[in-house]
Amino acid sequence: MVSYYRFMPLEREGIDSIPSFSNQDEQYCYDNHSVFEILLGKEKAIFNHSGNMRFRAIVNHNAHKYIGAITKAAKTKLVNKIYADMKRAGFCFLKRENSTWKRLHNNAAR
Repeated sequence: MVSYYRFMPLEREGIDSIPSFSNQDEQYCYDNHSVFEILLGKEKAIFNHSGNMRFRAIVNHNAHKYIGAITKAAKTKLVNKIYADMKRAGFCFLKRENSTWKRLHNNAAR
């Protein structure tokens, strides 16, 4: 689990923070993917990929807002906002198809 003490604040409104990682964390890079790429899959190497670690940290950091949202519409709005902020920050979701990685479009990623 990524510690919240390793977060760096963002200047703009949206995601409260995106975790910052040391060079040591980069050893878990999977197939030379960027730290802004979130890989879909169940393998241990994918779980330990630094982009996936950042994604889990963002989700965990915003979980209290999701739990606090009363209506389904409020929860959907929050998920869409977090997704849009991540997209603006450069994050993307990748899915492996026939040994190549394909970028997911907005609806599939959300």
